[in-house]
Amino acid sequence: MDIPALGISLYGWQKEALEWMSSQEENCQGGMLCDEMGLGKTVEAMSLVATRPVDKTLIIVPPILIHQWMEWIHKLDPGARVYNIRPRDDHQWEIELDLLQKSKIVITGYMKLLGTRSERVKQNLTGIRKEKSPIHDIYWDRIIVDECHYLQSSTSQRTRAVLSLRGNYRWGLTGTPFAKSPLQMSSLMKFLRWKEGDLTGIHSHSQMKEIVLSRRIVDIPVLQDKMPTLTEHLETVDFTRDEARFYFSIKGTLRKHWLNEKKIRMPGWIKSRGYFLIQSLLQLASLHPELVFERWRQWISKDSYRDQWTESPAEIEDIIDQHWTHPDSSKLQAIDNILRWNPEDIRKRNYNRSLIFLPYRLHIDFMESWLRQKGYSVQRLDGSVKQQHRGRLLESLLVSPYYMSKLCEKNKMPYLAPELWRMIGEWTGSPQILLLQNRVGGIGLNLQSFSQVLFPIPMSTPSLEGQAIARSYRLGQTKSVRVYRFVLQAGKEDSVQGDDGQSYIPQTVDQRQLEIALEKRGKISKWWEKTDDD
Repeated sequence: MDIPALGISLYGWQKEALEWMSSQEENCQGGMLCDEMGLGKTVEAMSLVATRPVDKTLIIVPPILIHQWMEWIHKLDPGARVYNIRPRDDHQWEIELDLLQKSKIVITGYMKLLGTRSERVKQNLTGIRKEKSPIHDIYWDRIIVDECHYLQSSTSQRTRAVLSLRGNYRWGLTGTPFAKSPLQMSSLMKFLRWKEGDLTGIHSHSQMKEIVLSRRIVDIPVLQDKMPTLTEHLETVDFTRDEARFYFSIKGTLRKHWLNEKKIRMPGWIKSRGYFLIQSLLQLASLHPELVFERWRQWISKDSYRDQWTESPAEIEDIIDQHWTHPDSSKLQAIDNILRWNPEDIRKRNYNRSLIFLPYRLHIDFMESWLRQKGYSVQRLDGSVKQQHRGRLLESLLVSPYYMSKLCEKNKMPYLAPELWRMIGEWTGSPQILLLQNRVGGIGLNLQSFSQVLFPIPMSTPSLEGQAIARSYRLGQTKSVRVYRFVLQAGKEDSVQGDDGQSYIPQTVDQRQLEIALEKRGKISKWWEKTDDD
């Protein structure tokens, strides 16, 4: 099926989705398109916009995806508006409202729906304008909410802002509808006006077929020949003795003699802090112990934390001055081996481009510096990259050594070795490695030029991990994709004695993350299964 306005032809499953969406708008005014990542939900939604035009369409997406959506929107409406400001007074509000009313298609980020946080600005706005945006003053013919799993929390400001929108046809797009339980879709179902959001007794997607279309790659036979192989690897990494002693000192099994011997000063108040603070420190230590010292330096530099330090000023200075003496760690060496050597022949260099997902910006700062010291070309995509720079960065990612070599061959141009194309790619901003923050880069992006996905810190949320892998393994990928999870494990030397008098090998945070992910994956798998009762 051709969509002339977009200049594309739909695949069979995309045509089915378009027909279903058109029927839904005629019968129940919308629904949730829950196709697996990579099947083309954006194309399917824009095909609906093209084939069933309305006067006013609002599209809500995570900010990182605005550039990607605008490439399609401009084909239909060159004058489409990106709403990305918050009015500072009633006059500016009226100007923005007028511009929005003149636009047929408007796209915005979730957070731009919220009212201003500034008390000074609120004094310049009247009534409900203090809490909402000009978008709420318009009745929309169609509202499309991309990555609608963002609405899982019923109490978040983001969810309340979306639920207060006024519109006729309503759509939610996601490949991962929930993280833990189908009940997390309640707010989304309220937005879609289905059963008032009451999902009691809902366990399978087939129980929601009147409002949900959900398909996986394995459910579409024609895709089996189109998609390359996906292989997943678990890389277990053994601590060095010093790493293990430092790691388990943070966890609570203090090795005072070893700490004194190494002259490492550990803040006394760390032990009295909560579970999540200790977990975050362990995640930092599992990549490289130096990150823990860096976090302490950050905390000490903030006045709000100074009052919590029980150490004397001299001891605090000693803590600030601490550094880990080894430039590499066990896990970093394992990562370097994967990045540097061909997985099919370790005697050859690895020319596959890699995505590396990490939870914290501090992880990314450290990893970026370490990779550059190792000679890799690196780019990053996290919360520190401004919105106006993200589009240019994403465009630069399309150049790959093998793509350019094949292009030269096809056009009978002189052959250049992949090493030279890698240098050219670095000069033009196209990296061998892209570092992404889990909750920034793990959604919606098309990064098929990368064929390796690395998780130095395993994710405990399968839906988020699935989103991350789907940046590479999606329709249009021509190379086999390899996924690597790196897990630190303790040895017999790290055994501790339990309350029952038995010795046991302590669990690392990496191993616990995998356990949690396995528990959640079972619930998600059950939702995808069809039952005879449905």
